[in-house]
Amino acid sequence: MPVRAPAVRRPAASGDMSGIQAALDAAYPVPASRRADLPAAVRDLSRLLTTERGSATASYWRTPRLTSAYLRYFLPWNICRLARLLPDLDLGLGPGARILDAGSGPLTLATALWCARPELRSVPLEFVCADIAPHPLELGREIFRALAGAGSPWSIRTARASLERMLFPRRGSSYDLIAALNVLNELRGGRGNREAETLEDDLDGLAAAAAARLRPGGRLLILEPGTRLGGKLTALLRKGATAHGCRVLAPCTHQAPCPMLRAARPEPDDAAARGARAASARPSGWCHFTCPADNAPDALRELTRQAGLQKKRLAFSFLLAAKDGDIPPATPAGREGSAAGRPGSAENAGKAPLELRVLSDPIAVAGESAPARYACSENGLALLADARHIPSAALVRASARRDSAGKELRDAKSGLPVYRAVHSFHS
Repeated sequence: MPVRAPAVRRPAASGDMSGIQAALDAAYPVPASRRADLPAAVRDLSRLLTTERGSATASYWRTPRLTSAYLRYFLPWNICRLARLLPDLDLGLGPGARILDAGSGPLTLATALWCARPELRSVPLEFVCADIAPHPLELGREIFRALAGAGSPWSIRTARASLERMLFPRRGSSYDLIAALNVLNELRGGRGNREAETLEDDLDGLAAAAAARLRPGGRLLILEPGTRLGGKLTALLRKGATAHGCRVLAPCTHQAPCPMLRAARPEPDDAAARGARAASARPSGWCHFTCPADNAPDALRELTRQAGLQKKRLAFSFLLAAKDGDIPPATPAGREGSAAGRPGSAENAGKAPLELRVLSDPIAVAGESAPARYACSENGLALLADARHIPSAALVRASARRDSAGKELRDAKSGLPVYRAVHSFHS
């Protein structure tokens, strides 16, 4: 008898953030003389990170005022974002697993994993946390110890090193999980791989090096801000990872080339033709996801309000891939898995509903009675109709709308095919 399953698989609930504030208070208390200045310090650091990006790293870790701002504002928000993502991911972590967190900062991944995956708290794990600045590593160790307690079975070793130094040369320790969180946006063409002439070449080299350092079946986790740049970097890293023996587990529903990177058509010479092309162009979106920021601790919300900053939504781009080897063929309950053999895969094209990953917030579409959302599949971007209550990042089984002659219907403005979620599907 066929198994019935829901058409929409929603993201898991957020991890537990309740212990973060107490751990920060214990590891790095803010003196009374600096508490009133903390919102202004957060605003100053926000401007610094926005304008100077990676070049600001060394300076703010040497300044107690800005260090307090990072630990009280940016670190908790980064953990909130990860706590939304990590519960859904099959990281393949068993007893004795080795994890490299490159660009770790104050042990962001280990702290977020402790909050988001309580079932792993009793599993012996070995972390290698690397960063170019030593001070955040030391602070992160104190914060994690305050959060997890002295009896935690997790072993944490720190290293003062960049992402490139940890991966090049490709000989050395192997890992079950390599993570690079908010690191790629600080790269520049030619770093790490000295012969690289473009950013794509550089990311391809990093992907090759990471794949070489992963054990068979090991995972590669990339997380970037939910910006156009973050989406592009993640998509380019995905391209490199799949070229070097990795299989995408999430967020993609397929192994085909990323639709966001499809080459644009040559620009026509004729001005009228260029205008016609622009009028009919599809949206040039990027792969990113948004979720409510309602998992934040009250103290973090209050500091955000006092600093005059907006944080109603969390946005991110991400990739989870696995090195060829022992990769699960099916999706465990509550976790992402391989897209092979799913109804939306290439071998089932036209025979079953397609599987889409929802990307956007609800949008109004002419001719539709309810808001739609952009979604992605192996066939490219699509519009998912009647999707007000289907959240970003959800997986959806959907069927294309067709006219009486069986022709696929498309949105008049964007030219995208229009899909509607089915009520159930057979696996």
